Amino acid sequence: MKRIYLKTILCFLLLASMLLVSCGQTEPTTGEDTAIEATTSEETTTSQETKLSLVVNNMTDYVLIAPEIQGEGFAAALSSLRSAFADKYSLVGKGTLRQATDKTAAVAKEILVGETNRKESMDALASLKDDSYTVRVVNEKLVIIGTDVYRTMNAIEYFIKNYVTGGDSLILEGTFSVTKTVTGERLSLAEDADLRIMSWNVLGPSTDEEATWNETNWKEQSIWEKQLATVMYHMPDIIGFQECNQTIHETVLAKLYESYRIVSEYHSSIDPNNKIYCYTPILYNANRFTLKEGGVEWLRDRYEGTNTKSLSWAVLADKKNDNKLIAVVNFHGAVASNTYKGYGGWTDAQLDALETQWKKGNVAQLEEKITALEATYGTDMAVFIMGDYNANKSSEPYGMMMNYGYSDPVEVAVTSSMSGNKSTHTVGKMPTTGKPIDHILFAADRGVTAYVHAFATNPDALDSSDHVPVYVDFGYTS
Repeated sequence: MKRIYLKTILCFLLLASMLLVSCGQTEPTTGEDTAIEATTSEETTTSQETKLSLVVNNMTDYVLIAPEIQGEGFAAALSSLRSAFADKYSLVGKGTLRQATDKTAAVAKEILVGETNRKESMDALASLKDDSYTVRVVNEKLVIIGTDVYRTMNAIEYFIKNYVTGGDSLILEGTFSVTKTVTGERLSLAEDADLRIMSWNVLGPSTDEEATWNETNWKEQSIWEKQLATVMYHMPDIIGFQECNQTIHETVLAKLYESYRIVSEYHSSIDPNNKIYCYTPILYNANRFTLKEGGVEWLRDRYEGTNTKSLSWAVLADKKNDNKLIAVVNFHGAVASNTYKGYGGWTDAQLDALETQWKKGNVAQLEEKITALEATYGTDMAVFIMGDYNANKSSEPYGMMMNYGYSDPVEVAVTSSMSGNKSTHTVGKMPTTGKPIDHILFAADRGVTAYVHAFATNPDALDSSDHVPVYVDFGYTS
């Protein structure tokens, strides 16, 4: 009888141990979209060693870490994440989700949002394909990051909507990982192309309220939103603007900083209270490129009564292509007019001669800049010269560019190009037959091929400037 009783006890213990082991097992969460467990602490039955306890009993000891430089939209997204934590989990006082920049020393428990300098962020970003984001647990950290700021903001929104759901605790599996693609409405790159460059004279509005294209009308008609929509639809990797005055800096460019960085916002000035905006800024995809050098200078040969005629440059390292170096120059060619002070009595012939002289000086100056950059970075880097040249292909300045060895994608694009129409037009109307004055030329002997050359003639582009954007899809061949 004792033996039977003992056997019964042993069987019971064996069965209990098997049940305990079974309950302690968690199913691996792998794949493209894996679920997390968001429960109250009382409902948690599995080992806490394999989980990330972001909120426990309405308190968190995690710190939200973000890059030091933040655009308006990104900062708002971070604020919404903190607010969601506070509202859904009734976090107060010392138990709230604190925020700091990645300049602070790393601690164990961090929520890393965006392209921080933490290894976990950099590794996660390196693992992503184009147009995607991930939310994943790495050790004791939660990483939220996208291939650009726009997709990081999508990741924040996704995480809040699906997982910051309330209760008294938020606990994630240690293997939690979600990766999603967010393509949105955008123009795809041409087949075999890898790089899109755009140039656009955006016709900055006048501060003169008597002018037709004045700031009041410009803002009331949401012109800046149309310009922003045009850029975001084409999503160039590098863009050069012309006639980009303070109003456009504070509207269009301010929004673009969510995805781009600017090379030079102002001209150099010894007086910090007298900042002069750069009217020819270059913006680049900060997730793809590292800025090695950049700046802006006035064109030597120009009418000096306005701030519009300048030359910007940048040397960028393409992180997507083994840090291949590329040089970019963006400028707005000089013009001469009898409306300028001091030129009222000049004849058309005199003005034409002066304008040609100035433009030839502009071309010589930009070539000097490229030569100087090549002396530092070598002659094998790709070179792109874009802008409102104020000169068509029949002009002497354009001919100088050809003599310097540059190629025009209009002539050499492999897949397609647009020719036969002007790049200027009446606002709201399509360009008419003629020769364009806006160009993106490139050094064809530097391992670069032009695949598609085109003008953006979508309604938003036509309604928001008297120039159409020109863009070219390039590909590296070496």
